[in-house]
Amino acid sequence: MFEGFAMAVLASAAADKTTDARELYSRMERDKRISEALGPLATEFNDALGDRLRERADEVKSDALQGIAREWEVVGERIDGYEAAVGRDREEAVDRLVAEIGGAEVDGAEVTALPEETETELRELLAGEFAELMADFRDRVHGEEDLEHRFQADLEMNVARRLDEVIESFERMAGRRPYDLHDFPGERDAVLAALLTGDRVAFVDRKEVPAEPDPGRHVVLGPSGAGKSRVIAERVRRLPDDAVEHVLIPQDRLQDPTDAHSMADLSADGDVLLVWEDVHRLDERRENAVLEPALRELDRTLDGQGHDLYTLLEARSDRFDDLPGDVREDFGAEQTPWGEEAKSLWADYEPLWVEGLDVERVAELVDRTAEEYGVDFAAGAREALVERTADADSAPAYVKSVLAAEESPLTVDAVDRLPEKVGDVWRGHYRALQEDRPAEWRVLVAMKYLYDLDAPRYARLVEAVYRDPLDGDGLQFGPAVERLETRGWLTVDGDDLRAVGTRYEVHDTQLDAVDERAEHEARRLSDRLVEVVESAVPEGERAPVHNGSGTAFYDWERYGLAEEQDEAALDVDDRNPVSHNNYALLSHEELDDPEQAQHHYERAVEIDPEYAKAHNNYATLLGNELDDPEQAQHYYERAVEIEPEYAKAHNNYATLLKNELDDPERAQHHYERAVEIDPEYAKAHFNYANLLKNELDDPEQAQHHYERVVEIDPEYAKAHFNCALLLQEELDDPEQAQHHYERAVEIDPEYAEAHGGYAALLREDLGDPDEAVGHYRRALDLWLDEGESLQTVSLAVSELVDACERSGRPEAAVPYCERALDLCRADATDVPEGVEERIRAACERVG
Repeated sequence: MFEGFAMAVLASAAADKTTDARELYSRMERDKRISEALGPLATEFNDALGDRLRERADEVKSDALQGIAREWEVVGERIDGYEAAVGRDREEAVDRLVAEIGGAEVDGAEVTALPEETETELRELLAGEFAELMADFRDRVHGEEDLEHRFQADLEMNVARRLDEVIESFERMAGRRPYDLHDFPGERDAVLAALLTGDRVAFVDRKEVPAEPDPGRHVVLGPSGAGKSRVIAERVRRLPDDAVEHVLIPQDRLQDPTDAHSMADLSADGDVLLVWEDVHRLDERRENAVLEPALRELDRTLDGQGHDLYTLLEARSDRFDDLPGDVREDFGAEQTPWGEEAKSLWADYEPLWVEGLDVERVAELVDRTAEEYGVDFAAGAREALVERTADADSAPAYVKSVLAAEESPLTVDAVDRLPEKVGDVWRGHYRALQEDRPAEWRVLVAMKYLYDLDAPRYARLVEAVYRDPLDGDGLQFGPAVERLETRGWLTVDGDDLRAVGTRYEVHDTQLDAVDERAEHEARRLSDRLVEVVESAVPEGERAPVHNGSGTAFYDWERYGLAEEQDEAALDVDDRNPVSHNNYALLSHEELDDPEQAQHHYERAVEIDPEYAKAHNNYATLLGNELDDPEQAQHYYERAVEIEPEYAKAHNNYATLLKNELDDPERAQHHYERAVEIDPEYAKAHFNYANLLKNELDDPEQAQHHYERVVEIDPEYAKAHFNCALLLQEELDDPEQAQHHYERAVEIDPEYAEAHGGYAALLREDLGDPDEAVGHYRRALDLWLDEGESLQTVSLAVSELVDACERSGRPEAAVPYCERALDLCRADATDVPEGVEERIRAACERVG
């Protein structure tokens, strides 16, 4: 008979739809048809959980877990018959089961309480196993028509939908699903509430939102404050009921690359609309580690299930550079700019430009916003504000910024004094706060500091930063927040102004006006975060707060503080793979501790075997610092197996194959994949060009990729130099070579090799010995100061003498001949054969 935990969970999940969960449980228990079909699930679940407990006990060497695992047969029997698990709160299921395990007899003694770390391990295991159990349960119900009808009759609900909710609940508890999946159209209001948190201005109709919009694949673009979020929300509001089955909204913490592959686990009943705001922030560090992998994974997953993916992504139009690929070129493109077939992520996405409002819509917006904020107009002021706003791209934000903060009644003179840009309006408000309302100013600075640290602005965390390092008066914090909310500076997401879990939100235009920088207070901020995060941030977000802060400190080159945050993240959650990867990267690149880096990379890939970024980073450590190219190869292969579109891993793997494993053909394959996946990946183009030039003897293709590098990054001096050298030595194109040499030394005047190469071109190919002398002398100044090899110096001296003779100025070479001979005498025992003789011969030619 199936009387185990699955029935208890189902009854618990359905309790809000039925009269009594315990009565429902009993009715299910008596149903022999259900029992015969589903009974084996209880045994399978207990066996799987027992196996996982044994594995985990060995991993963490926990005596308490090992004791439970040894006595699992006894403990498992108690769980299987545990009717007390039936409750009205789904999370109560795990609470009761943990308590039941804790009350079992282990090694002959009753365990009345589990150690905290043991209980944490149990909760994670249980949540993960229950999610899989519920999925299996759902599949079996779907396969039995009689069962489905009986469940619908008994539970008065749609079984599949309710089971999905149960699965989602347990996966959240296991930290495995960093997104919300809403049924559509049934949960349309919940989606709108999530998109319009705290927004107090009604939508005014605009052409970007048709009466019944097509879901499509859209990227909503426009300047800050143009109303992009309202356009997205209104499109969802007007979407036909049969357009999609689900709306998916990623949570804030889906900024970690390890979460991108969570999309592969999504199970949908139909087409999905992905609504994702501020996507330009996801890959600000330009690693393309979140947005593109998540979109491709979700696309593949849904396609495999026979469903379509639609999108409403949102980004600021001035932040194209923070998106992967060349968005401007690739929207709807059939070919890349250099004539190859387009592979860009954006080829089948449509830009939806949010443009300025016409005068009629601006007037409507002004009236609605004035009513919301209780602002009256003096004679002519309304018309003056409409006229002032009509030409602004950011009209919604402009109107709100004025009417939320200006005194009532608004006068024509007040409108005339207003700046023309919304950002300048908020900067004016901010300066006024700084002078007149210091408590409110400190609240905003605290929020800006947390933004700089990539930390969510939870109320208690904002208050902690407000108090220290900003030395704010605690008694003034609550009133300051209330005034800021009233004046339109921030919105409060939560019923309790200062509760754990309550968040404050500020529009990006307003944050731009707060020009304080957190790095100035880095030391005190780090200390404060370590001190208060546990009490100021909900449990599941504590490690991500430390991770984001550690990354910010790393970017500010405050490596000791970054290490402090990485350690704090691991203190919170030692099984967080992102924390281990971050600490390993810091140890690897900045702390010169490869052994520590190796330990944390191994932990990251052990905890999450699908964490492609950690595999890539570990492979780089193995190939470079630990001199183990074979193991490095293994981890690069895993990285691109997990994430086939991971351009950086393909590039790194190709470099290992070229430099360490002498396999240029396979290196070519991975370089080609890297630039195919990310056509704007300058470093991959550069590395591929070097391979084509040096190993594969294909100078024309090498030139193509060097040219792509400097097209993507015109300041890439080394690419200019290599391209110039190729044009000079192999393609017999001295004019083009000259252009690239000139750019190389213009970008980097200290680039000795470029000066030397340019001098040789001028001397031999362009017949300009006077100009050549200058570049030879610059190259030798740098080489002699930097201790370059005597072999290189001797060749340059000889060529300088030749150029000086041709220009009729042999005396210009004398100082360099003398310095080179001095080096030979100083390093007499280490001078390569023939080098001193070459220098002496050159010197004799100039006297």
